[in-house]
Amino acid sequence: MADGNGNFAAPVAFEPETVVALDLSVTEAQALRAWLLRPSKDGTTALDEPGVKGVLSKVGSELDYLEAVASVRSELEQSGLAASGLSDEQVADLGRRLAQGALQRLR
Repeated sequence: MADGNGNFAAPVAFEPETVVALDLSVTEAQALRAWLLRPSKDGTTALDEPGVKGVLSKVGSELDYLEAVASVRSELEQSGLAASGLSDEQVADLGRRLAQGALQRLR
């Protein structure tokens, strides 16, 4: 971090396993994912950088989860079932159980 004179302080030491938690809106997370996947002028992507693939996987998993919950919630409401009182976790669990039941019937 720079002081008022533009001088940078020495980096603070921390453990590599220290977790950094961010609160991103869905729009911010989608923009981050798109930016990480966008190729540079030489055709490489941020995925070529060590550690970025894991970050992209985490962001992508969270976005996929939120999109799946929104989709299941919408389908439930279109079917006449009130889903507004259910938490995202409850909707996700219901979606999993419905999908598992459908897969078992296909076997």
